[in-house]
Amino acid sequence: LLTRVLWWVSLICGKTLVIAVHAVCKRWRDLCTTISPPLQLDMHWGLRGPKFDLNLPLTEAGLVQLTARFPRTRVLGLRHARSLLNTGLCGGLSRLVALDLGNCKMTSDAQLEQIAAGCPMLRALSLSSCVKVTKRGIDALAERCPLLTELNLRYCFQLSDAWLTVLGEHAPRLQVLRLGACTQVTDLGVAAVVQGCPHLVVLDLYYCKKLTTLGMTTAAPRMGRLEALSLRGIQLEGDSWVKAIVAHCPKLTTLNLRGCDNVVNKWLQILAPPRPVLDGREENNDD
Repeated sequence: LLTRVLWWVSLICGKTLVIAVHAVCKRWRDLCTTISPPLQLDMHWGLRGPKFDLNLPLTEAGLVQLTARFPRTRVLGLRHARSLLNTGLCGGLSRLVALDLGNCKMTSDAQLEQIAAGCPMLRALSLSSCVKVTKRGIDALAERCPLLTELNLRYCFQLSDAWLTVLGEHAPRLQVLRLGACTQVTDLGVAAVVQGCPHLVVLDLYYCKKLTTLGMTTAAPRMGRLEALSLRGIQLEGDSWVKAIVAHCPKLTTLNLRGCDNVVNKWLQILAPPRPVLDGREENNDD
């Protein structure tokens, strides 16, 4: 009864309202998923349309009702959902700009094709740990979502250089690309994406262990707008890549080298040279 009361209050008020039902019993969870339209955790109404972060199990009927009731939804989070609709997932969400399918392990290429066709305004998408997705799904997204600027593909172990070639050819607006733990990525894939996506500001290459010093040195001249770069867990030899990054990435403010066991002091001196000394004293010394 209380969940229904809160639902109607939100409709009457017509203002921003947050309904939080954390740490409740199974009965509450079941009630939330049976309300039409379904009520879920943390539902936020914004000026440009509602935002939903649905962390509880959601039935196909419930998701259909949600999209029908709120066609102006702009942000939808389905992280950890065990299953998704085979049809009609985003047919009623043509204004969707951000979609989180992280750890939705049953996500398929057919569903991505459906999302790409139904959400032409999509700008941010997370497919982290979506292990069933293949190049076919990425093809559809890159070709049908021209506004895509942020893509999270972390822990997609099946990702290959062919995926990055597609992004480089059809997703020139990409600004944020996360490829952490995509262990099949090589220098060729990185070269394709930095060449075709000149607006990249965040590039996550965490644990892409096939990358080499030559590959990073060659890619650096095309990463001039980069502000954050993660090379965590990658063992690069020599210092040519460090010099290339310093020379070609003037906007870089974050560089993650955690787990790079062969990092040596001279690399750090290249990345962060000591401040100049005036008259034998540090310039910030008041004496």
